[in-house]
Amino acid sequence: MGQALVPDRLKHMHDMYLNPDAAPDLIKGSRFDPLLGFPNGRKERPMPPITEDEMIMAGLPEQQRDYCAHWYLAFFKCRYQYKARSFWKCADVLHGVEQCQYDDRVLRMKEHERERRLMLRQAKGQLELE
Repeated sequence: MGQALVPDRLKHMHDMYLNPDAAPDLIKGSRFDPLLGFPNGRKERPMPPITEDEMIMAGLPEQQRDYCAHWYLAFFKCRYQYKARSFWKCADVLHGVEQCQYDDRVLRMKEHERERRLMLRQAKGQLELE
């Protein structure tokens, strides 16, 4: 949930060792304009339909207060409603949680790769920033 998995961390450490100018910083975030390379603008990512206060009031653990928080709440509500006797009824909600996590991870991987490629272009002198 919002953290890179171990193979990703190992690849990042490998990239940092071989080519430190082209390895994005995982903590600081992007160094480039998010609209760079998008002449017509980017599609804005919609915010989840739940606020931070609602997450806190629902008792959602901090590591699950991310883009998929509304799915987590729906899953926990379903689990509470059906308990152990018919947990299989929550399979569609669980699939929604997993799909949301997958989509979020793919988007983060694409952003990381975009940042890495822009850093490589900048190191080669092919990219000038205003």
